[in-house]
Amino acid sequence: MPRRYQWFTRRRDGVVTVRLRPDEAALLLQIGGELRTALTEPDDGPVMGRLFPQAYLDPTEEMREREYAALVHADLLRIRLDRVTAMLESVEAVARGNSVRTLELTDEAVHEWMGVLNDARLAIGVAVGMTEDLEPGDVDDDDPRRFGIEVYTLLTWFFSELVDVALGTMPTGGME
Repeated sequence: MPRRYQWFTRRRDGVVTVRLRPDEAALLLQIGGELRTALTEPDDGPVMGRLFPQAYLDPTEEMREREYAALVHADLLRIRLDRVTAMLESVEAVARGNSVRTLELTDEAVHEWMGVLNDARLAIGVAVGMTEDLEPGDVDDDDPRRFGIEVYTLLTWFFSELVDVALGTMPTGGME
């Protein structure tokens, strides 16, 4: 596989850019679409529990938890769906193309991408039973979780690089 340099960079004028191949953009479209589907389907399972954690963990505060959820859940859901839509719209043209493209991200888009990447990795992590100790190399090739774990790892790397660039700490030498 050819050496992969940074996806995200910050230009001298402060603008954050992302450089994507069509296959990378297609993967982001698939992940974003699946995240949008998960967010719009009624579900109170572990994935949604991870994306919308309880504010009150004390079992005696169930009434307060329901009140809190009634007040904020719809807004939090709308924010997540808007972020997914914005990211998907920005990568669609790259996925349909046949060459590497560089996209400029506004400050707002940087935050949207961070939100989507983090939500997607959290959802996938829960779905595949990811733990701090689990490495992709620890899972057999025929394990049904294998692909999900690899996607989780890629999204974690992608998210981490975006955070580093946004904070201005990304090394300029790239990675191998």
